[in-house]
Amino acid sequence: MNRIYKLFIMSVFLMCAFGCKKNSGANMKKIVLDSERNSTSKEIEVAKKDVKDVKKNEVSKKNIDEKLEKYIKTVDKKAKVEELICSGIYGTKYDKKMEDFLKAKKPGSIILFKRNISSDKQLKALVLDIRALYRNMNVHEPFIFVDQEGGRVDRLKSVFGKTNSPSWYFKNKPATEYGKRITNALNHFNLNGGFSPVLDAQKPGNGIIGDRAFSDDYEAVAKYARDVIKYMNENDIVSVGKHFPGHGATHVDSHEALPVINKSNDEMKKSDLIPFVKNFDILRGVMVAHILVPKVDDMPSSLSKVWMDKIRNEFHFDGLIFSDDLTMGALDSYGDLNTRARKFVEAGGDIPLVCHKNEEMEGVISELLKVDDKRIDEAYKRILKAKLEIGLISEIKEFYMTSFR
Repeated sequence: MNRIYKLFIMSVFLMCAFGCKKNSGANMKKIVLDSERNSTSKEIEVAKKDVKDVKKNEVSKKNIDEKLEKYIKTVDKKAKVEELICSGIYGTKYDKKMEDFLKAKKPGSIILFKRNISSDKQLKALVLDIRALYRNMNVHEPFIFVDQEGGRVDRLKSVFGKTNSPSWYFKNKPATEYGKRITNALNHFNLNGGFSPVLDAQKPGNGIIGDRAFSDDYEAVAKYARDVIKYMNENDIVSVGKHFPGHGATHVDSHEALPVINKSNDEMKKSDLIPFVKNFDILRGVMVAHILVPKVDDMPSSLSKVWMDKIRNEFHFDGLIFSDDLTMGALDSYGDLNTRARKFVEAGGDIPLVCHKNEEMEGVISELLKVDDKRIDEAYKRILKAKLEIGLISEIKEFYMTSFR
């Protein structure tokens, strides 16, 4: 999808968001005509000008931001909170239990695991059924993710064939080949991202990351990953660098306990942070790990306002900030699942991952409703912009518009 086409999609989305009645989206042309009949002459002229500007490749980012701000004010807080959450689901079949959960909680993102995958046909059907449900509910279509790195983290292996590790690709193939392999696997199943690439640098004695890293050289990781990210972005995949601020120097598995890095801020900048900082300008997302760097902050990075402020203000990243799975053992001393989700968003995160224990989702939603409205709106806006950017909100592939909450 070229840039002009994406901008056209954004403009049509914004026209409908602010000029249309809520609609089932069955007929894109009809929605546009309805919006013209129900809008003032001034609004019609603005909308028409937007489309004209798109065709000339002159859409103003500021104008889009302003329209999103206006739209966000019309959405109730609970719907915004639901949009923030990335939830795991159970089962390989789209059954009543899964449908009831998704109807009740409406998570804006979904992450799939091996427990959700049994065959090529089954996975394609599951993804299509989930997307159809969201359209029928008139809510924004979800991001659907799966951990897909290759090697030890190869969720699609049984249905797409083995993908070699990032380390193997670094040693044997150009970065574009790795990017192509991951992208093709995700696109084959209509998935939006694989929570990759890994931007950690494997250091001697650390068996936690191992061959999940491209290299043990920070600069080499940064350079190789950059071409991977570019390839993903060009093919409408949500590139997500992980595990910020760097898992390569740790010796503890955060699934079990809290890793600690005894480095100063300056030492981090000269090592683990390099692959992230050098790619923040093109990444669509970053996953913040549960790592304690006591010389920087006394909170784990995923719950740390200090680290979030560095990402936004020092490193000037304006993409999506994901947490690592909030059910991990690393955070056992930092409150229950609900509290962890709230602390992550309050610190500056956008999308909290709840990969397991989705039976606790009601509590997570209730706790997130306590977060300041401004902070929720900031995260919600970033998510909408990301969905616009990859063409997910306006279902142009099938020629109709997704309705809005």
